[in-house]
Amino acid sequence: MFHSGLLGGVCVCSNAVARRLVVATIAPAVLAGCATRGVETAPISVEPPKTEQAVITAPVLKIPTSAQFTPNGAFYLCEGYLVRNAPPTDIDRRVRDFTPFALVNGKAVVARSPVRDGCLTSGFGLRHGRMHRGIDIQAVKPATIRAAAEGRVVDAKYMRGYGLMVLLEHGDGAYSRYAHLRSFAKGVKKGAKLAFGAPLGQMGRTGRATGTHLHYEILVGQYDPALKSFGLEALDPLKLPSPDDVPPGGPGAALLAMAPGQPQHRRETG
Repeated sequence: MFHSGLLGGVCVCSNAVARRLVVATIAPAVLAGCATRGVETAPISVEPPKTEQAVITAPVLKIPTSAQFTPNGAFYLCEGYLVRNAPPTDIDRRVRDFTPFALVNGKAVVARSPVRDGCLTSGFGLRHGRMHRGIDIQAVKPATIRAAAEGRVVDAKYMRGYGLMVLLEHGDGAYSRYAHLRSFAKGVKKGAKLAFGAPLGQMGRTGRATGTHLHYEILVGQYDPALKSFGLEALDPLKLPSPDDVPPGGPGAALLAMAPGQPQHRRETG
């Protein structure tokens, strides 16, 4: 039984309780009943345990720049062509919602067209009963073909159908192919590392081509030495997302100031 009283302002408790108070480590809770009258005790505040919160940061997407090459900010269908698999365009044959760079695999930033002042003669998709794995680009005069992103040369050789062809690896499972070249630029050979905008060669008509143009592909996957580039998956360069769309609030402001338009082009026969 617990007894308490006040003698000369001193709180007195029974011996049994005193022994329990000595043994217990929660003396403040027991002594609350022996507190001096008229004195209020401060409430004990207990802070909730702090929990670690995951910090989600958007990936830093670097928009490539080059003193040698600035992609156009607009892309047109070539004048005089009935372009197969053409993307949506406006009344001036300008491709709608075009941006100069595409985001591949969420990490690699690659130019949609590696030719300055080029226009589209054929889009991505089924053509003449076969899959056209890229887009065809023509220019007013045979143009210099540029590396669409920094990369390593996987192949630079003559290949049936493609003619003189360059395959670049850009990392993060992204590749690009450039076909029908007239010639290779100096230093373009297997294993070479090239900067964005580096010259790859001149536009030509080698291989299976009816006119001077560039066949351009963006590919993804893991390169298999047995399957070569045909083990990679081809994507439509004009339908890939833009770096300033993924993720929201991405580095859209970092896009280069692009030229507002391009000249129109006539069909080249032969």
